[in-house]
Amino acid sequence: MRKLLSLVLALVLVLSATAVIAGNAADNSATVSLYDINGSVVKTNTYQVGETFEVKVYLNTSDLGTIGSLQADQKYTSSVLELADGYDKSSGSIDDLNAMFPVTKQKTTANGMNEGKLTFNASTPSFDPNGFKFNNEDAVLIVTHYTVKSSGNASINNSIETLALANNELTQVIRKGVIGSQYSSSIKLKYTLSDPAPVPTSAPTSRPTTAPTSRPTTAPTTAPTSRPTTAPTVKPTSAPTSAPTAAPTARPTTAPTSRPTTAPTTAPTARPTAAPTSRPTTAPTTAPTSRPTTAPTSRPTTAPTVKPTTAPTTAPTTAPQVKSGDSDGDGKLTLMDVTNIQYYISSLDYFGTEETMKSADVDNNGRIEIIDAGFIQRYLAGIPIPYNIG
Repeated sequence: MRKLLSLVLALVLVLSATAVIAGNAADNSATVSLYDINGSVVKTNTYQVGETFEVKVYLNTSDLGTIGSLQADQKYTSSVLELADGYDKSSGSIDDLNAMFPVTKQKTTANGMNEGKLTFNASTPSFDPNGFKFNNEDAVLIVTHYTVKSSGNASINNSIETLALANNELTQVIRKGVIGSQYSSSIKLKYTLSDPAPVPTSAPTSRPTTAPTSRPTTAPTTAPTSRPTTAPTVKPTSAPTSAPTAAPTARPTTAPTSRPTTAPTTAPTARPTAAPTSRPTTAPTTAPTSRPTTAPTSRPTTAPTVKPTTAPTTAPTTAPQVKSGDSDGDGKLTLMDVTNIQYYISSLDYFGTEETMKSADVDNNGRIEIIDAGFIQRYLAGIPIPYNIG
């Protein structure tokens, strides 16, 4: 009876140890699910903590033509995953846009600093016949890499908020994340999630270790040792030692010591001291003092007073009517304001004047850029932006 109890107890201990090992293995892995823009799971993989994997999203709009602008994002579970692609820690801008966005490239603005969310938008002049060519099933919209930092379950969700064609109307195919019913069959998306790293097998480790070790050791050791040792030792020692020692010692010691000491000391010391001291002191002191005092005092007082008072009164009355983002000055925010900015950046004819174009600087950084057009697109799509617009 005692033997039976001992066996049962031992079996329980083995099973509990196995459960702990299994639990530790499970605790060191994460299950990652990839979702499409409709919220359906595309693929699920399990990765070990520390492993990095790749996500690719492909977009094919060959039935519609080239794309003029888009705005999208990729959300991920930040407690389990972290973005492995490099980005600027202060601004969030992605280091290598060409690698992450193979089609839109440098015309993309992306931010990787938001925890759990990578946002990006791209825009090109609406009249550009090239536009963004997502014209085959292998055209990549975005490629990202994530590293597993802790165990658990994680998800990666993709969405496209806006997508517009590269025509003069910037026809919107997707608005606020919803594909227009007439375009639903013309937009094709596919997604890939890279497989986990293969676990190394034990076979290659054991085989190479034994064979190479024993054979090479004996043969090379005996032959080379006896012959070279005797011959070189005796001859080189006696011949070179005596000749070089005596000759170099006597000559250099006496000659260099006495001559350099006297000559350089006296000449440089006396000459430079006297000349520079007296001459520069008098000339600069008098000249600068008298002239600046009289001239600047009288002239600025009279001139600035009259001009600024009269001129600014009439002009500013009309200018403030232009809204922020209203680049063509028609008093409304439309897609034509986006197109107008694209014309301006491309050095082509644009609507309005230099003054009205100043309102196109939505982020107030002193420059009109493609990101300003992106902010207007997001505003028109109902997406919040951090600037006062419209």
